[in-house]
Parts: sequence; C-alpha cells; structure tokens
Amino acid sequence: MAKKRNVIKNKGGRPRLPEYQKNSIQIHVKISPALDAYLNEQATLRYKGKRNDYIRSALWGRWVRELVTPEFNKLLHDLSNMGNNVKYLRDWFFKHNMEPEGNQCKEILDGLSRVLDEARHRRQLADEENAEARTVPDNRTNSL
Repeated sequence: MAKKRNVIKNKGGRPRLPEYQKNSIQIHVKISPALDAYLNEQATLRYKGKRNDYIRSALWGRWVRELVTPEFNKLLHDLSNMGNNVKYLRDWFFKHNMEPEGNQCKEILDGLSRVLDEARHRRQLADEENAEARTVPDNRTNSL
C-alpha cells in the first residue's frame, strides 16, 4: 500500500487581476535624452524610481505627487518626541517659578505645533492622493 503524501493545495502567488485592471497594451515612444533624464528625475523624486507609475499617473491626468516616505514619517515622529520633551521642560520651569524660560518653551511649542500640523496635513493629502491612485473606477478601460 502506497503512503499518502502531504500535498499543498495552495498554488502560491497573487490571484489574477480582473480584465479592467490588467495592463496589457504597450506604447512605444521615442524621446530625447533630455526628456529621458527629466522623466527619470521626476520618477525618482515622486515615485521612488518607478518610472512606469509616474507615466501612468500623468496619462490618467492625475496630480503626480510625491509619495510619503518612511524617512518622512520617522522625522515627524522625532519632531513629535522633541515637542514632548519641550512640553516637559515648560511644565518644570513653571512649577519652579521660572516663568521667562517657561514662556520661551511655550513659544517653541507653538512653532513645533505649526510645523507638525502642516506636515501632517501634507502627509494626509499625499495619502489621499495615493489612495485615489490605487482605486480604479469600475468603468475604466485600457484605452485612453
């Protein structure tokens, strides 16, 4: 009698895309070296070097925005931590009757708050734009 083998039924990989999401048509375009350098630069700045994503966004008429990078998120986190430290110092100064220093800390906190609010607003705009770029309307076709 033959032994049964453990057979994995998972085929692996991602599932097939629906027809309206497949990118199957290629467009061949000749461009100048200057335009090639510009496209590479913009793709590197805005889409982490993904030139095809940059060109597709431009073809769909979307605003081509810079992606939020992990480095940017880390800087926001660090800036927030600095604000917490300054807030602790402000409270300590006021507790020990050192009002001039406490007022300086308060001014610093106001500036940090403005910078953080602006950065968070920009990150939210970029996240919304990226979410919009990922969602595909149901009536989309492969032709422009």
